[in-house]
Amino acid sequence: GEEYLQAALMQMGRAKRSNIEITDERGKPLPLDAGIKLLANGFIELTEKGIKARNMAETVALLLEAEERFHRERMTGHAAEPPGTPVRKVTKPSVPSYDRTAVAAVAGEVRGILARDYPDILPTLAKISSYDFSPINKLFNDGKTAPVKKPVLPALAA
Repeated sequence: GEEYLQAALMQMGRAKRSNIEITDERGKPLPLDAGIKLLANGFIELTEKGIKARNMAETVALLLEAEERFHRERMTGHAAEPPGTPVRKVTKPSVPSYDRTAVAAVAGEVRGILARDYPDILPTLAKISSYDFSPINKLFNDGKTAPVKKPVLPALAA
């Protein structure tokens, strides 16, 4: 999901290499609506099974928020970022045509789950520029997580 998010952000012009082509496992182009639907449906299925997949929730939320802002920018011709946040036009967007109605439908269901199970995610994203959505770990790491310890390898016998 995170790799798909990064590729979609590139296509939206929020990261370098917007001319990237996103394909499915057969090498066929994967439009934004289909990619979002696959990721969102996976998240919904896990939630229905009682699995709390916070990282996936964050990834899906980032993707949906980026798509919403991208759509508003295309419709209005103006950046759709929160007031006071940076807009760094990196590259020209190159998102192939997609079904916005399909995205809006799945977004409604996912946002309901996010609001219920992860009430901090959407308010956090509302304050951040979608140009800062990559890498995602910085956005949700509150500094309270334990540092990663490097394994200590035994000394090699001489």
